[in-house]
Amino acid sequence: MDGWRKFSEVRRGDTAYGYNFERNKMERTPVTSVNVFDEPSSLVVYENSRAKWECTPDHKNVVVSRGGVIKRVLGKDLREGQFLIGPKPLHEPPKKNLFSRDFIAIAGWVMSEGSYRQDGSIMLGQSVVKNPRYVKYLSEILGEPKIYKNLAVWRIVKDWAYFYRILMPNKVPSHKFITDMNNCQRRLFLYEFFRGDGNCSNGQVETYMPDKDTIRRNRDFFVSNQTHRCFQKSPESQNAIQMLASLSGFSTYLNKKGHLTILQAKTMMHLKNSLKSVTVWDEGVWCPTTGLGSWICRAYGRVFITGNSHPVEAAEYGLLGAGEGKTIILKPHKEQPLPGYVGGKQAWMR
Repeated sequence: MDGWRKFSEVRRGDTAYGYNFERNKMERTPVTSVNVFDEPSSLVVYENSRAKWECTPDHKNVVVSRGGVIKRVLGKDLREGQFLIGPKPLHEPPKKNLFSRDFIAIAGWVMSEGSYRQDGSIMLGQSVVKNPRYVKYLSEILGEPKIYKNLAVWRIVKDWAYFYRILMPNKVPSHKFITDMNNCQRRLFLYEFFRGDGNCSNGQVETYMPDKDTIRRNRDFFVSNQTHRCFQKSPESQNAIQMLASLSGFSTYLNKKGHLTILQAKTMMHLKNSLKSVTVWDEGVWCPTTGLGSWICRAYGRVFITGNSHPVEAAEYGLLGAGEGKTIILKPHKEQPLPGYVGGKQAWMR
């Protein structure tokens, strides 16, 4: 998988993630066309302090009502009290585990606390005084550490060090590494990463998370309503953590400063503020068509499921990171030849 793609990188024939309404799961789905319109278009805009969503009146949004019914609703028919649904766990055929549980667990710690050394080894350190439970846990997997004053240090060498460097360049899990994991392993990676480098709104992260066996069996990332956050400076790290969370079925929010929040599993974008109509001049709009009739998008830091467009319809055009929440930077072309460039937001592509 290539991970997140910007509007100008989406091609007909790519593989994206879509939503299967019957299974209530995300699945891989082909992009059958990319529809581009450069005429001025009227948009329905939803915005509050935590999210923003823009679409044409005829765009098919995937929403759930308070009664739990999931359906497609046109942009012009969006109402307060509806939710744009967040990611669902990825459904994929059973596959052989390529990685051991301990290997995935330590991978999360390598990303959060590890250091790649020039001799090929990887160093991990934890305070004996402040984090004795982490020292005990890591010692069970990596063996007894060397103690330097109050710091326990492990040196990862040989096969594990080699494969971590291959699978996690610059300590960031590659898209292939993420997609080669199963859902249990992705949740375990996140669990260990947040123990090493996360924080929550009240107290230590581990206090408000289930044990590691529970996190592997289901998608309940929390045992309370505390909000879990991490700060990642590089866009590469931000994309990887948000991809891990989304494929596991967790809703996330990434702000412009690099603070990524994993929200409660059932949290969605709530259409609770005023909806208004605006007009786009010159820029134009776009939307892909996929086999499942839906696709997973990221706009203004939020990941959610949205619907398809047919060639005669226009669709949402917002782009993550385009200045101060502005619209597309590049003017799209009318036709979508293969390979063609389009204007719009980010999609998840293969």
